[in-house]
Amino acid sequence: MFVRLGRLRAGLSVSRSSCRPSLTARRFSKKAAEPRPRPEARPTARPTEQMVLTELKEMGKLMVGGLAVTTALLASGGFVIETVKSLNPMDPPGFTVQVVGPDGASTDVHVQRRGSGDVTVLLDGGVGETSFDWDKVAADVAAFASVVTVDRPGLGFSKPVALPRTSSQIADEYKQILNTLNVTGTVVLVAHGAGGYNMRQLAEELKTAGHGPNCQGLVLVDALQEDLRGELESVSEVVHKSLAEMDSNGEMVLRLARLGLIRLINVVQRAKMVAKYSPVALPYVEYFSPSPAHREGALRENQALPQTEQRFRATSPTPFEFPCVVLSHGKAGMFDSMKMQAGVTPQTLVVLERKWLDAQTKLAHTVSKRSVHLVVNDAGHCIHHEKPEEVTKAVLLTAAGYVDLYRDAGFKHKLARVDSVVVDACYRFRRKYVDNVITSAKWHGLPGSATITFYTGRNCDGTTRDWPIDTPSPRIFDWMG
Repeated sequence: MFVRLGRLRAGLSVSRSSCRPSLTARRFSKKAAEPRPRPEARPTARPTEQMVLTELKEMGKLMVGGLAVTTALLASGGFVIETVKSLNPMDPPGFTVQVVGPDGASTDVHVQRRGSGDVTVLLDGGVGETSFDWDKVAADVAAFASVVTVDRPGLGFSKPVALPRTSSQIADEYKQILNTLNVTGTVVLVAHGAGGYNMRQLAEELKTAGHGPNCQGLVLVDALQEDLRGELESVSEVVHKSLAEMDSNGEMVLRLARLGLIRLINVVQRAKMVAKYSPVALPYVEYFSPSPAHREGALRENQALPQTEQRFRATSPTPFEFPCVVLSHGKAGMFDSMKMQAGVTPQTLVVLERKWLDAQTKLAHTVSKRSVHLVVNDAGHCIHHEKPEEVTKAVLLTAAGYVDLYRDAGFKHKLARVDSVVVDACYRFRRKYVDNVITSAKWHGLPGSATITFYTGRNCDGTTRDWPIDTPSPRIFDWMG
């Protein structure tokens, strides 16, 4: 009984406590109901101009620092690559010839020679260009002539010589090379860009000498003219300044080449080089073109141009009696590098292109009494890379002595006097560039005669046919029109 009463009391105690909220609970609920005091408002600092400038300076320091680190890494990597390249030299495809510089010291010059024939064609490039810039043209011209291309001293695989690199010095080097190669017969001189000065100088010296090689003609491929620079500078002060900056860029390029950065840039731009050079020439150009030695050679040539042009302006050579073909670019873009210059408008570029074409016309009128000026509409400045067949055609007609045929719409019917070597070359050239039914031909005529009566053509099916000279097949010579 006492046990039952104890349990009953315990139960009542529990039920009462569960129904009555505790003091602690009431205390917490009261605090929760009371509103919290608001924190005191902190004063906000408005950004001042000085603060913004300070932040920008700090961000600039970080960006410059990151750029400096990236540049240092690239430079060190490029320097390592350049060093490895220099320690593993590439064998050139041609042979070396020794020439003596103005100081009496001799140096090795890399020369390439291909083809054979009574006519020797000497190909010379512009500032920094080498024998490899002519690979496409040389391969075709070698079908009817002996072709000589040279890495001028300081460029490509050739060692440097004493300065300055004027056209007079370069022409003297070419005379030494022709003499070493035992070239004593007819030569046709071909030049691109600044190389036009070298070949004009060489032609003048060969004419004056009266012995040795006999220059039969000139082919000037978008060559420089001595009054052009002044004409371009006269367009505006902005153009004058831009041309001066382009001249000074050579020093910066040389510094970048010594760090190996030019080689890295060439890797990024390799697609352009693949499109420009032949597959045979490309590996050699990729090897030497970014090298400090080659870049310095190009810089020294460019620095000597004012002296060369001054000499041509002062002497005003007499026009040559032999023919000259002047090929000019027709595709605009020669001065696109100036587009980023403030003050250079699209109209400025049009005026500069017109100035260039006017100089080309002047070149044709002053170099030779038998000049022909042709504009290659679908080519830029590097015609020998973009349209090598046009250069080959000009060389072919110059070698044959028929530059005047460019002026004659009916020249296809006046080919009787062309000698057999050149005519056979016409067929080989025609067969490569145009679909042709005639694969070979031999011309018949009396030895030493200026008239040939007919020629025999072998067709693709093996049959032969005699073609009277009065009715030449248009399928043979259409490319010449």
